[in-house]
Amino acid sequence: MTTTDQSVLKIYSDRAYEHTTMVRHQGTTLAFAMDDKRRLVCTVLDLSAYDAERGELDAAYWSENPVELPFPNEIVKVGYALVGATAMPVVKKGGRTEARPQDELEPEETDRFLSTTARLTVSPGRPERVTPPGVRGAALAPHTRCGAVPARLTGRRGPSR
Repeated sequence: MTTTDQSVLKIYSDRAYEHTTMVRHQGTTLAFAMDDKRRLVCTVLDLSAYDAERGELDAAYWSENPVELPFPNEIVKVGYALVGATAMPVVKKGGRTEARPQDELEPEETDRFLSTTARLTVSPGRPERVTPPGVRGAALAPHTRCGAVPARLTGRRGPSR
């Protein structure tokens, strides 16, 4: 990669990214990525205000660091609202087995991906439609393998068509 290429690209090297996609929502560009551990992150291109120190290239206006997408830690079966939500099993960081009910883990000890519905929505090796809380019909570009659109960004309601 040449020096010229590096000045027009925003490169995040905090983890190994395997799949990426970008979407536009009401004029704002969002980039989503899945890392080698199946974690989903998002970054925003904020062109709302020019900054002379940053310059004119778009690369300088991406978020400083991508943010991991949050997912709920409980699930509800459709049509069974009276029964209530079922909590997802808690998984300790660094492991893949569910903690025992008597184990009380602090939030920083909990794997935020494996202890939420995220583990139900992401499968490596096949196209996915990732739907964080309250999202229905989030569009996935046909050329991508991973896509995500948080509810507050879609503005759409109802099943996908």
